[in-house]
Amino acid sequence: MFKLSPDQHTAAVMNGTDLWLVDLVRFIPTRFASTFSNESDVVWFSDSRRIAFSSNQSGRLEIYVASTAGLGEPAKIATTNDQFKTVWDITRDGKMMVFGVLGGNTSWDLYTLPLEEGGEPKLYYSGPGQDRDARISPDGQWLAYVSDESGQSEVYVQSFPAPGHKLRISDDGGGGPGWSRNGKELLYDKDATLFSVPVSSGPDLDPQAPRPLMTIPEGTTGGD
Repeated sequence: MFKLSPDQHTAAVMNGTDLWLVDLVRFIPTRFASTFSNESDVVWFSDSRRIAFSSNQSGRLEIYVASTAGLGEPAKIATTNDQFKTVWDITRDGKMMVFGVLGGNTSWDLYTLPLEEGGEPKLYYSGPGQDRDARISPDGQWLAYVSDESGQSEVYVQSFPAPGHKLRISDDGGGGPGWSRNGKELLYDKDATLFSVPVSSGPDLDPQAPRPLMTIPEGTTGGD
């Protein structure tokens, strides 16, 4: 797992069950936190000063937030009482988190959580399949995610923060969605190929047909 910070000065890297931060200017790695899991998800806040990650250190998969400057210990975020939770994304203004919950029916569902004090988690979407890998558009009006409700994994988008306006993006399977920095493209991968879908910003996404962009080099994982 490799996650580049928004200012592109630091990378978050998993080494076994430990999360490391690598200074890309000086090429110095620093052990950041032990997650007790080698499948932890990591999300940067847009200011590059904080990071959210999933950790099994309490015996349950929970979500933590910590300063990348090493100020204080990672703080557990109050979410739900479910056994397994993982962080998917955070809005650019740092005010809302999207996270996943593995429910009693063994299906991943999508939740939102306002990050101000007293914020309460709220179910965003629970479809007939696994809903995961959610990514918020730069303008905060859309949420891209992966669902297997059709029988195979496909990329969908819904209006955000309130669901309802739902569109399928991939045409024959896809995963790993991500937005371009200007929000005018939605990217996803399928069978080692990266696809690009031009979109419009604002209340009408108007996605165009997917087009192959490039072949993903073997061994590439987890970049933003």
